[in-house]
Amino acid sequence: MKSEFSEDVTIVFSNECSIEFNSQKLASEIALEYLNIKCKTRCIPLTSFLEFKTESEHGNINKLTNGIKMDHGPKNIVKNGCCSTHKNELRTLMFIFEHRKRNSDIIKLENTLNDWLCDFRVDKSDFVNSQVVFVLQDDSTEDSTHSDQFITNLKKLFTDLGFKLLVDDNFYIKNGDIGQILSMIDYIAEKKESYLESLKNGEQSNRSEENHKEDSEDIESDEDEDEDSEGDIENLGESNRQMTTPTQRKRLIKQGYRLVGEHSAVKLCRWTKSRVRGHGGCYKHTFYGINSNQCMEMTPSLACANKCVFCWRHHTNPVGTKWKWETDEAEFIVSESIKAHLKLIKELRGIFDTKMERFNEALKIRHCALSLVGEPIMYPQINELIEELHKNEISTFLVTNAQFPKKVESLVPVTQLYVSIDAPDKVSLKNIDRPLFRDFWERFLRCVENLKDRKERTVFRLTLVRNFNMTEQKTEIEGYANLMKLGEPDFVEIKAVTFCGTVHDNAITMKNVPWHDEVVEYARALVNIDDYVRDHYDLVCEHRHSCCVLIAKKSYFVNGKWNTWIDYPMFNKLVTSGREFTGLDYSCETPEWALFGSPEEGFDPEDTRLEVFVNKTM
Repeated sequence: MKSEFSEDVTIVFSNECSIEFNSQKLASEIALEYLNIKCKTRCIPLTSFLEFKTESEHGNINKLTNGIKMDHGPKNIVKNGCCSTHKNELRTLMFIFEHRKRNSDIIKLENTLNDWLCDFRVDKSDFVNSQVVFVLQDDSTEDSTHSDQFITNLKKLFTDLGFKLLVDDNFYIKNGDIGQILSMIDYIAEKKESYLESLKNGEQSNRSEENHKEDSEDIESDEDEDEDSEGDIENLGESNRQMTTPTQRKRLIKQGYRLVGEHSAVKLCRWTKSRVRGHGGCYKHTFYGINSNQCMEMTPSLACANKCVFCWRHHTNPVGTKWKWETDEAEFIVSESIKAHLKLIKELRGIFDTKMERFNEALKIRHCALSLVGEPIMYPQINELIEELHKNEISTFLVTNAQFPKKVESLVPVTQLYVSIDAPDKVSLKNIDRPLFRDFWERFLRCVENLKDRKERTVFRLTLVRNFNMTEQKTEIEGYANLMKLGEPDFVEIKAVTFCGTVHDNAITMKNVPWHDEVVEYARALVNIDDYVRDHYDLVCEHRHSCCVLIAKKSYFVNGKWNTWIDYPMFNKLVTSGREFTGLDYSCETPEWALFGSPEEGFDPEDTRLEVFVNKTM
């Protein structure tokens, strides 16, 4: 059942006018994102919020005083804008503070709230379906033990008045950090959904002072966690909770996902269906020789640390920077994913042009693309999951968004390890990937550098988005070349972005999708950008249908032949042998039809090309 509730948000900003921070600007940025998803939102400076006199002093709550409408008074703002007695409504009162220290305005706010607590005319039931949220712009750790104490005090005052504190910790967001803003909004929405679901199930519980003290202790203990905990705005609240809300699960299922356990999913790729019907395989078939009809696309983690502008999952999956959810066992995930995938395969039996030979092959999974949605490397048992797949003689193509360098370092060998390279510089990466980590660029570079030490086949995946990371400026292409020097990947895939429709926070349109010939020219420019790239790499394969090309290291040109394809039985033998091996040890010759410049343009001649004709009427 869909939860219906009023999205009414009041943002109160401190407006301290400091040089480093600007709470009014951040308030407007947050309000704009709320407006984009059709939420009623208003912004009020804290000084105006504190302009309060009792109704008896004014006689009329709508009277203007000092140019400020009376509903700018704190009680009336909260009552008229942030409180509701309707059981399916939950309003939000958000405070933005520029600094972490108590000032005169905060003291006034504390005094006002204390007055309300002592005033018999203030009905606590007015605020029973309201929640309060706190945002800080100053994320410095100096004197952090005591500097946030005023917020702890405010939380206690608000909860004593009847407000909900659904979000336990504070958000730390700076101006212009749209990724963090969107993540915060999503997280608050998830908490609302869970709360309203609990109301429907008769499980409503008001937070008591004792519970609040426990929460405060949790907040302080979070500061002692490791480096990955810093800025984990998506992981606030209790650990070992469910990763997805009922609403998110419904949306994912509607999009064709088959959910496995608490945090995993599979989905049938269009190229799997295409090859079963004999209409061609994906670009991985062309570049690396996988049988697309025997490939399972899955993820052990629906959560991701980025909110990329071109994400084809429409951001219906959760986001996070650290694993704090219930964890399913790796063996269970592999077993249930295989069952779910085969169930989807069996549904193809009734399609009129299904080739039974390909269909029967598809019942034996040989490849797993760990790239469906989210960040698979976040899953705590990722190594056990990879080894479980290898035990079943299933090759592994793992994609990471390069935000977890320690995970990359400790990863067991996979068949092919991908790093998404969505931008050549810090500013572009922030605009495109909208990462949650504040040190996203440093994490990104560490992940890239880690590839150099990996022994298996490694790949840079460049997704080109016109006007975002494909401006064709020389400095841009040089940036990609510098990353290639840093990571020394075996291969570089360059692919046009796939347009997947419009969502409220997605700026991508068909105008941002480059043509295949543009992708080819971009790849040529990259290969010829400087002597290093020219000496070590060449343009090798293409798959026109996917608007994708492959650049390969010249070390894969063996005895006059390119060896970009994978000998999968050899990989299975090597990975279970326990001895060290390299990517070249399980590579084999690339067929002529897959090479760049071939008349087939990457289409397997064994398949039948499905021509689509459009009848244009003048």
